[in-house]
Amino acid sequence: MSAWQVYAHRRQIGWGDTDPARIAYTGRFADFMLEAIEGWYRDRLGTDWYRLNIDEGIGTPFVHLSLDFRSPVTPREAIDVEVRVARVGRTSLSFKIAAYGATSRTLCFEGEATSVFVDAATMKPRPIPDRYAERIAAEHRHASEG
Repeated sequence: MSAWQVYAHRRQIGWGDTDPARIAYTGRFADFMLEAIEGWYRDRLGTDWYRLNIDEGIGTPFVHLSLDFRSPVTPREAIDVEVRVARVGRTSLSFKIAAYGATSRTLCFEGEATSVFVDAATMKPRPIPDRYAERIAAEHRHASEG
């Protein structure tokens, strides 16, 4: 049995995240996904998008986001946004996202996101740096097993 666990980013929904229907505003869900993915970078790779861009000259713009809503999200319950590596390419990285009520474990939304590693100055694709590629590959193997 492996000690590996799916990365989960806990997000408390606030009043400012809601709309007149008193549920989380549709436009905020991409933010919830991206916050969780950046948390995954911090936890699993020991870096974040600011450091990648500023210190390493590497951008990771997203080229695909998709999202399916499963149940309403309100400030009554935090959500755990789970991040799994779905696919690893030479220059791209795809994630599967699933968000659950932190207490109820009700599936709230699912999504996918793909980013491309680029040279931050030229915005031209570049290979995933070796210093991250091995850890990303390991995450992908674990996510595929579970």
